[in-house]
Amino acid sequence: MGKRKKHDYLKKQTTPTPSPVRKTPLPVSHHRIYSPFDSTRGNRLLVHRTIYEYSFTTFRNPLLKPPHKISLLFVNLKKHTHPQLVLMSEALHRNYQVSEEIGRGRFGVVFRCLSPVNGVYYAVKSIEKSLVSADSLDAQCLLTEPKILHLLSPHPNIINLHDLYEDETHLHMVIDLCSSSDLHHRVVTRRVIPEPESASIMCQLVQALAHCHSLGVAHRDIKPDNILFDDRNRLKLADFGSAEFFKEGQLMSGVVGTPYYVAPEVLAGRDYCEKVDVWSAGVVLYIMLAGFPPFYGDSAVEIFEAVLRANLRFPARVFGSVSSAAKDLLRRMLCKDVSRRFSTEQVLRHPWITSGGGARTVADLT
Repeated sequence: MGKRKKHDYLKKQTTPTPSPVRKTPLPVSHHRIYSPFDSTRGNRLLVHRTIYEYSFTTFRNPLLKPPHKISLLFVNLKKHTHPQLVLMSEALHRNYQVSEEIGRGRFGVVFRCLSPVNGVYYAVKSIEKSLVSADSLDAQCLLTEPKILHLLSPHPNIINLHDLYEDETHLHMVIDLCSSSDLHHRVVTRRVIPEPESASIMCQLVQALAHCHSLGVAHRDIKPDNILFDDRNRLKLADFGSAEFFKEGQLMSGVVGTPYYVAPEVLAGRDYCEKVDVWSAGVVLYIMLAGFPPFYGDSAVEIFEAVLRANLRFPARVFGSVSSAAKDLLRRMLCKDVSRRFSTEQVLRHPWITSGGGARTVADLT
């Protein structure tokens, strides 16, 4: 077999979008509202606007006999109804009109939904809890992500959490809807993104990261797939499932992230700080300007070895037209020495960013 091309890493499986489905109300019996972050246990959660304020109530439906047989909910379903919709919280269906599936992941499905109150479309991310092992890292992520999104919201460049619902089988997060393509798709279709546009994207991304870091949150999985855009072309950082809380001066541990984007100190098994996000953002910037990652290999092991060496190069055939200022910023973001690597604040002050990609030479940086 021939050797893989550098741009092969951009290929990604896609899931066809099914036809729109009609909302079907969920019959509920003996369900009560509770908080997942309290020791109280129950069957149904409604958290409106805030995760930490909740109250108890009871819903009854005499039509279900026996009341706790969830399998009976499927008896009268129409064939065109998405089976997961009937498992959604009644409170969710009261507040939103849930329609078609728009995405699918390892642990669940994303649907489009409409708020009749303000006429705004959102996305509802429905996570199937049975797919998550109770004592696994995934389970920790499941509980951590809504906490983190609540802490970070609202921010113009971060996916905002609007509501959170939970039932016996699923966790439903109502978040911003990003109907435009993600950065991964943009790089795949365009291969190289011009400097002014790359600078704008990087500025928004690092502003989001600066907000996270100021509140003691490290994202730890920055990559083009998690960089979305809304209908106004505004960047929205998504997927905080690998994020971690930290205190000033406190280091983190654990190997998390995606091979091309993970920082060398993470792969080396050392404790690390929030600057791992700056490294990953630097990889994203390199990919936007070159169309391929800075550290490459034909296998995960080879990729990790290349990242650990951190031998940053700028091939003339690709970077001949890229400004010295952009390459200077890349060197500072993709610096193996963490003490010399830029922070988010330093990235935002760099002239290539402040000039919107207009600074061309190192002389322009002074």
